[in-house]
Amino acid sequence: MEHQRVRLAGIETGPSVTRTLDLTLRVNRTFPGGPLRVEVVDPRTGEPVDAVVKIQPDDGASTEVGSTGADGVLWTVSPQTGFVVTVVEVGSTDVSFRGVDPVEPTTVADTFGGGNASASIATDD
Repeated sequence: MEHQRVRLAGIETGPSVTRTLDLTLRVNRTFPGGPLRVEVVDPRTGEPVDAVVKIQPDDGASTEVGSTGADGVLWTVSPQTGFVVTVVEVGSTDVSFRGVDPVEPTTVADTFGGGNASASIATDD
């Protein structure tokens, strides 16, 4: 079995979508099943907010996926379909929500330019 680790700081997220109600919710879109960054801040101060994060896929029920914590950020996995992210500040009734559509994944050709990109694996003979 192969295991791979990637530092979150090294992940390039897709374009963000934002919604401000009681809280400002910023979601960096990604491809279906890819890493999803959720950020919550106070719209008046810009300070991070500890909030409970729920995700509801277009074809399913809302599920609590975690909390942003003191830094206002939660990383999770994007659903396979469009979805709604809802956040509620811990210890408060302040809320925000945003509908999100996944984006197409970045390909090797996108990353390295043109259709001439190739990859190889070194093997011991």
